[in-house]
Amino acid sequence: MMRMLALCLCVMPSLGQALSCLPWGVTDAYLQADRSDASYIPVIGTLDFDENALPLARLKNPDDLPKDTTIPATFDGLAMVRRGADAPFATDLTLRVECAAHWCGGATPGKVLAFLRKDGDAYTLGSGPCGGYVFSAPDRATIKKVRQCLKGRACAPSALR
Repeated sequence: MMRMLALCLCVMPSLGQALSCLPWGVTDAYLQADRSDASYIPVIGTLDFDENALPLARLKNPDDLPKDTTIPATFDGLAMVRRGADAPFATDLTLRVECAAHWCGGATPGKVLAFLRKDGDAYTLGSGPCGGYVFSAPDRATIKKVRQCLKGRACAPSALR
């Protein structure tokens, strides 16, 4: 009986481990966007929005988190292209932040590398609790990975995928 109880306790997940995400990196976002039926544009530049509109910033009780929050935002920078020089690109967009239980995606105003989803004339930038399409303060290595993917070179997903 005690062995069975010990086994049950070892196998049952705790609340602290309720959300289990695989590693997520910029190549994962690129590959997912590339495989999608939707149209995505890789961009690098400045994202601006009201941080106080993020789900965790405006709620006192995490149990009241909305499943989905949309925030008006702007982007100003460059559209990354497969060949040639990057093209200047600026647009209004919707930042869509998804939550699952007590965990939410997020973003930070400032320099980003992102993949904007194009829906007609509108753009959406998605971020979820296990990753998304926005990478804040990208370093040269991160930008290089996306350029390699765009040019059809090595574009490996993160470990364990």
